[in-house]
Amino acid sequence: MKRYNTVYLFISTVMFGVIGYHKANAQALDSAYIECRYSFSYILDSTKTESKGSDVMSLLIGKNISNFFSYNQYRVDSLVNEDKKGVSETETSDNKNKYGKGGLSYHIFQNYPTGKISYFSKLITKDYKYEEDLNSYHWNILKDTSVILGYKVQKAACFYGGRNWIVWFAPDIAISSGPWKFNGLPGLVLSAEDDKNYFNFTIVGLNYLFPKKPIIFNIEGKEQYKNIKKEEYLKLAYKLNTNLFTFMKENLDITITRADGTLPKLRIYTPIELY
Repeated sequence: MKRYNTVYLFISTVMFGVIGYHKANAQALDSAYIECRYSFSYILDSTKTESKGSDVMSLLIGKNISNFFSYNQYRVDSLVNEDKKGVSETETSDNKNKYGKGGLSYHIFQNYPTGKISYFSKLITKDYKYEEDLNSYHWNILKDTSVILGYKVQKAACFYGGRNWIVWFAPDIAISSGPWKFNGLPGLVLSAEDDKNYFNFTIVGLNYLFPKKPIIFNIEGKEQYKNIKKEEYLKLAYKLNTNLFTFMKENLDITITRADGTLPKLRIYTPIELY
């Protein structure tokens, strides 16, 4: 069993890692003809409503497949991968501050494989993947309308992942997709928020791509992802975010102790999806 004193620098570095793309080993799954950007705000602690995080997310939409991921993390990874050429890992780590703020570590593919949502994420140093059915939403389409980003949108509601969601979709953009895992509506989802205002996705940009952009997957790392059930992944993520020390001991065989030998208090974590 490995033992370490608490090293928060190490933890923060690996905790926010992302699925890397290596162009030489990249498989094009589809060609994106639309790219959307969404602002994403999320609560960190439901007992402190002011404790919010934020990210900028990208949605690449192809004829058959879409890919949702953190644009902030993609930008940082691109800069890091460029700097890695001829530079040691230590030097790259030392220079991390110049890359700016990273983002969330997951990638979500809709309709890959066909009829499924594939969720890829890194928890500390291990990569995980789970699948679920694509059409898992039971929508109630309402009569309310509004305008977002110049598009007429219509309101819809559903219960998913333990939360009540209100979304606004654009019938004039006849694409059954959206941010995160949202799909199944007769139009692109431009905005989504749960009824407690813990999580909010709002579109801030939409571009038609000429030329098209490949939706890619890293073949080199494909085999390293551990396939697990969705509920198992949600439990692991919950343990990681509430009790990091226990997570690392149980899943990575690493024991971390504070200098004074005490254990940290459990943190409050509010996941977007409940189990």
